[in-house]
Amino acid sequence: MPRRLDVPDYATDPRASVYLVRLWFAPSDPAAAWPMDDWILDDVAAVEDALAWAVSQGATSFEMFVRTHEQQDWIRLHGEPGDGREIVTEVLLESDG
Repeated sequence: MPRRLDVPDYATDPRASVYLVRLWFAPSDPAAAWPMDDWILDDVAAVEDALAWAVSQGATSFEMFVRTHEQQDWIRLHGEPGDGREIVTEVLLESDG
């Protein structure tokens, strides 16, 4: 099911939905950076299956993103960076009328 993310090629992936799971692990030294591990899940039936896999990995925390064939950007579904840094996302909306 999951595979290690080595060389990302998101733009050419023909699958309908692909999940990126970023696992975060607390460092033993508080001054050290948080190690992370990225995985692509491209053979899951539902988002619940992807979430269950991520939880089963035993990471301190995790982020989950989804990308569909119609879009090129990753959309965050769950989580935040392991070190708790604040993330600011701006969404610009336009009205047709």
